[in-house]
This record gives sequence, C-alpha cells and structure tokens, in this order.
Amino acid sequence: MSEPAAEPAKKKGGKLPVIVIAVVLLAAGGFFGLKMKNGGKGKKPEVKLSKAKPMDLKEFLVNLQDHNVYCRTEISLGLAEGVDEASLKDQTPVIRDAVNGVLESETLQQVSTVAGLKLLKQRLARHINKALDEVMDKKDPAADTAASKDAPDAKSAKADSKQKGQSSQDAAPTHPDWDSQTGPVLKIYFDSFATQ
Repeated sequence: MSEPAAEPAKKKGGKLPVIVIAVVLLAAGGFFGLKMKNGGKGKKPEVKLSKAKPMDLKEFLVNLQDHNVYCRTEISLGLAEGVDEASLKDQTPVIRDAVNGVLESETLQQVSTVAGLKLLKQRLARHINKALDEVMDKKDPAADTAASKDAPDAKSAKADSKQKGQSSQDAAPTHPDWDSQTGPVLKIYFDSFATQ
C-alpha cells in the first residue's frame, strides 16, 4: 500500500518581519532625506544670482594702456538675489569709475582673447564690489547690516578671508558661471565690446 502524503512544512514567521523591516527602512530613508534636504539649522542660505533683468550701464569709451588703442563697451551687471537695484543706481558714478579704472589698465593683447575677456570680467566684478563696499561702509553701517541679512554667505566669506589675511575678492569665483562669488555684483555681461 501507499504511504500517506507528507504534509508540506509550514513557514515560520510569515511576511510580517519582512514588512516591518521595509517600513523601518523607508521611515529612516525619509528622515535622513529630509535632514539632508534642509541641511540642518546651521547651514547658511546660498547666494543666488537674481532673476531680475541685469542692471544696464551706459556706454564706456576708454583708452587702453597702450594709448593709441581705445575700447568701446556697454556693460550690464548681474546682481545677487535680494540686492536693491535702486540703491545701486545711486552709486552709478562709483561703479563707472571702477569700470574706467580697470579698462584703462588693460592692454589690447589682454582683451583680445576669450580667456582675457573672462579675466577682465572677473577683475571688473572684483573692483566694482570693492568700490561699492567702501562707499556703503562709509555711508551707512545700518545698510551693511541689512545687506548681511540678504547675503549672509558674502559677509561670512569676507570675514573668513580677513581672518586669513587676504581679500575674498582676490580669489577666483567658485561658481562656474559667475565672475565674482561675493558682493552685490556676481556677473558681468558685455552687451557690446570693441577695440580699435
């Protein structure tokens, strides 16, 4: 005769432990994901380029360092998010003076290449920001405090670099598309640029 069929072995534990482990892993992933997204409380807000239209300056006509060559250019300034363009328009003479000073120190050879123009944009941004910092610091210390609320990274970067004994404006920008990492002016746009 035939033997009775053996009963299949019962699974112990079932699906419950697998579901519990999956729920715990998802909860932990969500917690750490939110923590990384928020960056913690101590993280400073990022300095961002404003989405507003760049600030236009009138045409510049300047003799370059080699005196028989002149440069004619129109420049627009890309400002940091939160910078009040109206207050900067009051400082247009300071900005124009800084631009003229930089352009007059350039040679035709320096501005004849793409790399040379990129360096010129960085120098312009650095000198404009430096001139604006000097004027704003002398003019209104309260405005300096308000600016630090709008762009805390810029102020903290300046403080850090002063402690290290160097100007933050001397360093090349770390953002790949900007001409300056700090200051009210982050980007320089040449609307036109010609030498003769």
